[in-house]
Amino acid sequence: MQPMNPIQLQALPKVPSVAQWGFEGATVNDDIIKRTIWEGAIPIEFNLNKDEITTMTPPLPFYALASRNSYITILSNTVKDHFSNAAPAVVDEIWFDYKGIPLKWHYPVGVLYDLLVGGSLLSSGKKTELPWPLTIHFQGFPANAILRCPNEETIRQHYNNVLKEANHIKHGDNNKVNRLSLQDSNDLWDGLRLSEYDRFNNVNRQLQATIENIKFIPLRVCQLNQFNPTILQDLVAPKDDQGKDLTLADVLSQILPDLFQNQNASSSSSSSTTTTTTSTKEKEKEKYSPNTQSPSITSNIITTYIDSSDSTPNRNEPSPNTLSSSSKKITPQVIIQGIQPPLETTIFWLSEFLSPADNFLYIIGNIPQPRQ
Repeated sequence: MQPMNPIQLQALPKVPSVAQWGFEGATVNDDIIKRTIWEGAIPIEFNLNKDEITTMTPPLPFYALASRNSYITILSNTVKDHFSNAAPAVVDEIWFDYKGIPLKWHYPVGVLYDLLVGGSLLSSGKKTELPWPLTIHFQGFPANAILRCPNEETIRQHYNNVLKEANHIKHGDNNKVNRLSLQDSNDLWDGLRLSEYDRFNNVNRQLQATIENIKFIPLRVCQLNQFNPTILQDLVAPKDDQGKDLTLADVLSQILPDLFQNQNASSSSSSSTTTTTTSTKEKEKEKYSPNTQSPSITSNIITTYIDSSDSTPNRNEPSPNTLSSSSKKITPQVIIQGIQPPLETTIFWLSEFLSPADNFLYIIGNIPQPRQ
């Protein structure tokens, strides 16, 4: 991540469109796709909470270009230093919010942006908000809403834990991560922290699996709802029982069969190609799921993105996407790494090319809110 002048915002490179990439089939080199995804970044405008300003004149905003793969708290010290002369003493920890919503720093920056802002393109057709306006707080840490992050080592430990979880899902064990040398482990973290693709990728490629030997795809399906989103995590194989490569549409139909329909599969074959028997699935979960999970995530369990702000809309009002069990199924619209991939893209390809540095594939879409 790096500070930037507001003038630079007008000269940000654009990520190639899906059509330019060609996706599977590809007229471009695989490394070009991975490097382009890696270079994706979110321009951010930081402002000090107006109730914490201690000077007569409000401080100027601070602008930064944050890597989609990184974590917002990696910027904490730099942003804090910019506002320290106009802010009160830090009480507890500094933290960030977007329109009153405390940011869960343990998700990558790109995931947070797509979930809270970028997804508005799917739900309402509105343009995305750039630069992303965030507020920094020196006081009032919402301990009931977000995890503590006292230092950079906390971020690194969290990243390592999520990376191990993803690789446990992929390989059935953590041998590949545990066998990394100290130098490789440092290069992996420093490559992420400093946004150095070659440094990171030289190590990360050692952790990858082929479609022939991968056990399951590490993925999380995130509900598009900035006030009360849900996150689903389940075990998904890259192929069905007949050896057919599963697509994004197949996977969404598998994880949420009562909500999403797969228009690419015939009704006669969809049930056999996108589902696994309960007994088999439970056995596989016991075998391959790690003993510890990431914060607020458990396999196949819905969790909520806690929002402690009093200024947000009434949480008791039903989401516009809420469906009853008898409602008509919908065709999903999703965002992955800031783009809308075709639903017929295979899930293995998406995992290999569009997963951020923690090796999880984050699928953000118009998932109806379950009734409580």
